[in-house]
Amino acid sequence: MLGKAAAIADEALRHAAAVCRAGTNQREAARIAVDAFVALGADPGPPGPITAGRGWDFLHSHLEDAALTDGDIVHIELTPRIAGYSARTMRCVAVGTPAPGLLDAGKRLAEIQDRQIAAMRPGAVAREVDAILRDGVLRVGLRDSYDNITGYTLGCMPPPDRARVISLGSFTPRPIGQSSRAWCSICTPRRRRVAQ
Repeated sequence: MLGKAAAIADEALRHAAAVCRAGTNQREAARIAVDAFVALGADPGPPGPITAGRGWDFLHSHLEDAALTDGDIVHIELTPRIAGYSARTMRCVAVGTPAPGLLDAGKRLAEIQDRQIAAMRPGAVAREVDAILRDGVLRVGLRDSYDNITGYTLGCMPPPDRARVISLGSFTPRPIGQSSRAWCSICTPRRRRVAQ
């Protein structure tokens, strides 16, 4: 189910990104994403944050009806679910021609993320994997500070009213099976475990 949820996330992102152009709005991108979730086999539900880049905390703002304009950056974070299992993807979409330097920043960020993903393996310590991206972003000057978490994963996502916030700290993944190389955090109120 995780693989199917991930494929739905990727395809829904393509659909939502395609409508991010001058004159449309964030709500239209959200509608398209949810339509894609259901059409592709995911459960109906909220798409995840979809917001235009306006201000420091734009990643977690609310849908707006204001028309997108050239130069806007739309953050699309999708979380399709199938029977409680979810995949998450996040991408930024430039409306119109990307600003000078934005493509280079994206390339540098992707290189750092690739190093972090390569480090996600059995026995890896979460804070060390987190530091790859956190320290890398600061070192190359993409940000002055890094207050957010890194290394989002696939996993079992309870309904929002049952979700728990945890700190991974020195959590160390352990293999459970050999069916997949994608590690996923499954969080419950009293314990954490990792599944493949």
